[in-house]
Amino acid sequence: MIDVDVPKDDLIAATAEILGDDVAALSLERLFYLITVTQHSTDVLLNEIERRGELTFVGGVPNVPYESDHMVQTVLTRPNL
Repeated sequence: MIDVDVPKDDLIAATAEILGDDVAALSLERLFYLITVTQHSTDVLLNEIERRGELTFVGGVPNVPYESDHMVQTVLTRPNL
C-alpha cells in the first residue's frame, strides 16, 4: 500500500485550481463536464497503475494500492440514513 502524504491545504488548493473556488455557482452542465474530465483522468491513471502490475484483485474486485489521509464524504461513501 502506498500512502501519498499530501497536506490537506495542498489538496484543497489543487482542487480549487481545477474546479474554481465556488462549485455551488457552477452550472449543472459545467459540473457534468468536470466530473467527466476527472473520471477520464482517473481511468487513464488506473490503466497506468494496472499496466505497471500494481493492481491486485480481492474477490474479483480491483484493489488499488493507494491510500489517502483525506477523504470527503459523498453519496457514494456516507452511511445510508
